Amino acid sequence: MAEIALRPAASDSPESARLLAAYEAELVSLGVTLNHGWAGGVTPAQLAPPHGAWLVGWRPGERGDDAVACGGVRLLSADVCEIKRMYVDPSARGAGLARRLLTALEDAGLALGASIARLDTGRDMAPAVGLYRRAGYVEIEDYNNNPDAGWWFEKQLLAPTADGRPGGMYPEVRAAVAADATPDFRADGFDLAAYREKVRLFNLAQPREDVAEATDVDADGVPCRLFTPADAIDGVIVHLHGGGFVFNDIDVHDGVCRRLANRSRRRVLSIGYRKPPERRFPAAIEDIDTVLGWLERQPINGGWAIHGDSAGANLALVGALRNPGRFKVVVLIYPFLDPTASFASYELGESSGFGGAESRWYWEQYADRGDRSDPDLAPLNATNLDTLPPTFVATAEFDPLRDEGEELARRIAETGVETVAVRCLGQNHGFWRHPQFAASEPLLRQGASFIDQHLS
Repeated sequence: MAEIALRPAASDSPESARLLAAYEAELVSLGVTLNHGWAGGVTPAQLAPPHGAWLVGWRPGERGDDAVACGGVRLLSADVCEIKRMYVDPSARGAGLARRLLTALEDAGLALGASIARLDTGRDMAPAVGLYRRAGYVEIEDYNNNPDAGWWFEKQLLAPTADGRPGGMYPEVRAAVAADATPDFRADGFDLAAYREKVRLFNLAQPREDVAEATDVDADGVPCRLFTPADAIDGVIVHLHGGGFVFNDIDVHDGVCRRLANRSRRRVLSIGYRKPPERRFPAAIEDIDTVLGWLERQPINGGWAIHGDSAGANLALVGALRNPGRFKVVVLIYPFLDPTASFASYELGESSGFGGAESRWYWEQYADRGDRSDPDLAPLNATNLDTLPPTFVATAEFDPLRDEGEELARRIAETGVETVAVRCLGQNHGFWRHPQFAASEPLLRQGASFIDQHLS
């Protein structure tokens, strides 16, 4: 069921209304009385931000996407959410979609600040009862005075932290999100060049590991930096930096490239590709192709890996897809893939430190709307994932990009390509580059180990 995408929607949309009518008819056929509880007095506004969420599952078809599942969540109190009106069309049952939908609604509840999820269901609805029990729900007393229900369930989504607040994000991540002072670069008159320079200088001032050599090179007109560790062995890692396509450069990623070179014991070539809005799509892609042509002429022995984080992971994936057979391994750290921002994890919202509005702004800078279905921009649309070499994908639990990265991993695995995917619990977007986060170093070493496995 991987091809069915769960996306935020309105609970009173025509597609939702059709699914809810089918849900009601199925309940009636099971003998459930509908005089009170199936809707429970819930209004569309209660299933919409900022106090709720509504998801619809879409199955691609020849005549457009078909809505085949729906469900909502609303806040009952500051720390308790209620899952409502979960329904999967019979044609889409039996392949795990109901469990995916339930998990997505729980994640949406977490994003609303809840630490407990509740739901009710009819006494005779054995499949639903089984699903909830397998998902960790336990039976409780009637919590909503709904005489039409026969079962009431509750699940602790997060263990409380020491100070009694809901957990989830690890303490160091929560603290970083709370302290984030990033300016609103979408504001009128924002000085993009000055902010880029401020970020560059800040990162250059941070402690960095020594390498045997860090040399700036001109790769047929594209600025790059080649990092050589003291004990270098054969092989080279081509690295594409993240930053929403708009921010960062080889100076900002100097520190993490040194770490990657030292852990992998291989040279790392960091590409300073052109960035929007000054140079829009496909300028960055063209720069990658140029650098790869230059690299083929260099006296560097061994196989090649390609590696990137966030928007850089998008570019790394596209580079591998455009150059089948050139790379022996791909490593993608929380890849930024979906210009439509339609996966359910976007419900994590601004509280994650990386909201949907910021995501949309990056895509607007990067490319015209008419280009956003191009596989060179949106590689989830690629039809040649089977040409990839062994691929490692890492996501973060509290990252809006989580679901699109994990969907990519599933699609690659379905083609028969060796695929390893990990989700880093408690983390949000951006942690990998920063060694002060406890999960940064282990993930860096995982990627380096995966590369070593396939280049040795």
